[in-house]
Amino acid sequence: MSGRARRAQNGRSGQAMVMALLAIAFLTVVIGSATVMLRAHSRMIRHEHNSLVSHYMARSGLETAMMLLGRDDPSSVTLADAWSVAGDILEQELQTGTFGLGSPPGTEGEPEPGIVDEERKLNVNVVSPAMLGALMPGLDEETLGRIVSRRDERPFATVREFVEFAGPGVVPAEEMGEVRPDGLLTVHGRGRINVNTAPAAVLESVEGISREDAQLMVERRAGAEGAGGLEVLRDLLEVDGEAWARIEEWVGERSSYFTVRSWGASASRPVAYEKLQVVLRRTDEGLAVIDWREGGL
Repeated sequence: MSGRARRAQNGRSGQAMVMALLAIAFLTVVIGSATVMLRAHSRMIRHEHNSLVSHYMARSGLETAMMLLGRDDPSSVTLADAWSVAGDILEQELQTGTFGLGSPPGTEGEPEPGIVDEERKLNVNVVSPAMLGALMPGLDEETLGRIVSRRDERPFATVREFVEFAGPGVVPAEEMGEVRPDGLLTVHGRGRINVNTAPAAVLESVEGISREDAQLMVERRAGAEGAGGLEVLRDLLEVDGEAWARIEEWVGERSSYFTVRSWGASASRPVAYEKLQVVLRRTDEGLAVIDWREGGL
């Protein structure tokens, strides 16, 4: 073979080797990229799976709360009922995850109650201006008038909306806002305050109930005498029929609206958390969902 032919053959062999090396490099890049994509896809699938598990864990907490609310006699709601006693301490671990009511473990700040009676609060869409003014002395007559006009035109959808409308500094957000589910204001319910569950500050907003009377009522229902109730309140007040009729317009012993806060966590890593905040209305036919909010932690 001549030298020219040999050089040509070597050139073709060199080109073939270069092409082979380029092909190997290309395949290496493709396989590497595919591996990275598969790993990322696998992580995404695990994350979605754990998020789904945490969602249904939180739903389990909600179902448990609904079961607790279904146990008690709705004709007289008290803080001794199953929903109140068990609602703030419930935490259940399952094979696929954990669920509970109230604040998840490790949450900073004051723990949130799992089930809250909304009719232990003042319904800002229903109660009288005098009651709002008694609970919140920062509301002047002009602001109370604007509040009444606004709610007659369009009821407040949330407590936060009411707080923002009332004006900065008028309502302490840490006490009244939606951040505190055990606050003093609500947009749910009939407007009649449950004397068995309401705090003293809410009870004394009713004209005819003094601070001393309200405090005594709270102490009485927490003591050995029992849960309290309208008869106990009337005995404490010692008022005549006409005065009692004015008070009874704003008080009662029933509660139909409850806020449930549940949470769920997946057992697998990466651990996913989810919270539900649901407002339920209890009727003779069962429980109906009024408001539903969900989100991760």
